[in-house]
Amino acid sequence: MKTKSINVKEATFPDFSAGENGKVTKSEDYTPLLMNVPLDVRVEIGRAKLRMRDVLNLGQGSIIRLEKQAGAPVDVIANNQTVARGDVIVIDDNFGVRITEIISNRRFMTDAEKAAEEKAAREKEKRPEPEPKPAPFENLNDQPEEPAEESAEEVEGAEEEETE
Repeated sequence: MKTKSINVKEATFPDFSAGENGKVTKSEDYTPLLMNVPLDVRVEIGRAKLRMRDVLNLGQGSIIRLEKQAGAPVDVIANNQTVARGDVIVIDDNFGVRITEIISNRRFMTDAEKAAEEKAAREKEKRPEPEPKPAPFENLNDQPEEPAEESAEEVEGAEEEETE
């Protein structure tokens, strides 16, 4: 059996340490590097829900009614997250957007990030966690309870009270 020699080196990683509020911080600031990362940015003027047959029947001159009203602010979306809203403007022969509202970081955090932030705030205030809400459509196979049948004596007693 022939043995092949391999060259093994130790892997090195950046230093991570727990910082304020238990969040992980890096020993180096990579913010300048991140500033050059390209993002896909789009502006959404509205949405519509169509049936497949309606989409297949679209042709030149077809009109699609959007859910958003004319003149309403448009959404500015970066990497599938709404980051701002603004008004449509015309710059020379091109469309543009004048930003009127910046969406706060909290508004486009993931549900997991929001839950973690809320849990940390509760722990800080030492409040008990709220009772979990039941999942929608839970117990769909359970039948509603039938009302208990009243005995003949209870019905007669109730009728006597009504007549008095």
